[in-house]
Parts: sequence; C-alpha cells; structure tokens
Amino acid sequence: MATELAVTRVAVILDKPDDWFNWIFLRKDFAKDHKIWLYVNPDTPKESIPDLEAANPKPQLTDYKARASKLSDLSTEDRESYRWEVDQWRLEEITQQKQERALVQLNTEITWSIATRHLYLIQDLPTVYDRLVALKKQFCPSTADRSRDLIARYTNLKTAPRNPKKLDKWMADWVHITSQCQSINLPETTGYRPQEDFLIACQAHHPNYAATCLDQVYEHEMNGTDPPSLPTYIEKMTKYTRRAAPTAEVGTLSTSVAELGIAKPPCICGLSHALHDCYILNPNHPSRPKDWTPPSIGVRKVEQARKDLKVAKRIDDALKSSY
Repeated sequence: MATELAVTRVAVILDKPDDWFNWIFLRKDFAKDHKIWLYVNPDTPKESIPDLEAANPKPQLTDYKARASKLSDLSTEDRESYRWEVDQWRLEEITQQKQERALVQLNTEITWSIATRHLYLIQDLPTVYDRLVALKKQFCPSTADRSRDLIARYTNLKTAPRNPKKLDKWMADWVHITSQCQSINLPETTGYRPQEDFLIACQAHHPNYAATCLDQVYEHEMNGTDPPSLPTYIEKMTKYTRRAAPTAEVGTLSTSVAELGIAKPPCICGLSHALHDCYILNPNHPSRPKDWTPPSIGVRKVEQARKDLKVAKRIDDALKSSY
C-alpha cells in the first residue's frame, strides 16, 4: 500500500484548479476500494454523512431483557440469538477497523499530496471529510468555468501538432480531454462527433488512412449503426503512425510547402496531394501500407472522374511521369 500511495503522490499534486479533478479521482478511487467514500464524500451535506464509529453498535443484553446483566438472565432462545448477534458484530468490527485504518491512510495521503503553500487550508481540520470539503471549495472550478476550459481544450485538439514526434501525446490527450467533456455532457462531444473531429485532424499527417477511417464512420451513419469508439480509432491511428514513421519527413515537407502557399491542388479523390501520390490511383505507391483499404467515397470520385477523357489522360500522364 505504501508503494501505491507514493505513486499517486508523485502523479498528482494539488496546487491549482486544473489539478482538482485528477486529484479527487485518486482520492475517490482509494476511498471506494476501501469502502469509506460514503463517510468522506465532499458532495454530501455534513448532516447526511454517517458516523463510522456508530455504524456497528455492540449488542447489549438489555436489548433482549430490561435490566439483564448476564447471559443467565436471558431465556435459552434469547441467549442463542444474542450469541449470534455478537458473532456478527465481531465480524463487522474487523471490517470497521480496516475502514478506520483506511481513513487514517487517506488523511495522511491528503497531506502528502497538497502543495506546501496550501497546507494552511487543512491545518485545523482533523477529519478527512472536512479537509476534502475545504479543498473542494478552494480548488474545484465552477461548472461554467470548467465548461469553458474544456471547450477551449477540445477546440485546440482539432489542430494536429506539426511535429510528428508530438503525435503520441496529442492522441493520448484526445482520450483524456474528450472523456472529461463527455462527463459534463458537452454538446461538442456527443454522438460520433469526437471520432469525426479526430480523424479530420489526423488528415494533416496521414490523409489517406484518415480518409479511410472517416469513410467508415460515414458508412455507419448512413446505416444507422454505431461506429468504433474514439479510443479504438486512436489506437489504430497510433499503430499506423508508428508504422508510417519512415515517411514522416515526407508529410512534414508537404506541410511546409502548403504553408508557403504553393500547396498541391486537391486530387480527384478529394484529398490534397499530387495525382501520382494518390493511393487509389497508384496502388503501387512505395508508401502505401499493405493493409490499406481505399475509402469507398474516394473510389467513387475516381471512377466518376475517369469517365471524363481529358481527366483520364491527365491521370495516366501523371502516373507515367512518376515511374
């Protein structure tokens, strides 16, 4: 247990409002594991918090007979009932003692995991409940403030980092930030919008693969079925990004060219790359992954475009020039 507490102490130090939700999650997780959350939940009014010490009163002989002071004062039937109640009380007493030890541990953990400059907030508060209430009052942002902050963070996620080395952290942030947004029911993260926003953002680095996944999302939408979850797409994109790492420099160069205002015109498949770099038009492209599946929307656009003889010739000429 000591190792566990050390890990959480290093992981989250409560110092500013941004830390509150991660910090209280760890405290709540510990309290629930040890079945003491109902005794310390800062969202519960104090008068509604149960008293742990009074939760398991010891059976008394007088519960069975007034002025009884020994077992022999009870009838045979009452004696058996009293003994059974005492046995149950002893079992529950063991559990209660474990809970009391857990409260002591949690109280110590709260002290360890607060920035030193904020210790004054809890110095005169002996109970875990009182400490959590005081800390919540100081650090927990209002619903409106948290909504504004999460909306801003989610909006920032929609722009992928230019540096491919930062993609792993960016994709991990999608899971973390989106789950927080959904916990307070932000409209921006309802339905499959997070999947769509994530995949659109991924087009900055992996346009073909992202388009394939987007097409899958839209197919589910048309069929009235649920697409894979956001974590599923993030896991897929993480694996794809790592496998496509050797071609990352090409993607970075393309971004730089676009920023200079000389970006290549959109391909007939709908994405922004040269005709000879299109995985649909050029299935033998050296960068095309072996397990890549052409998006049906892109395939339909290509098939429609090829019906125009001039466009078909332009495609053939572009592909010939690349060999």
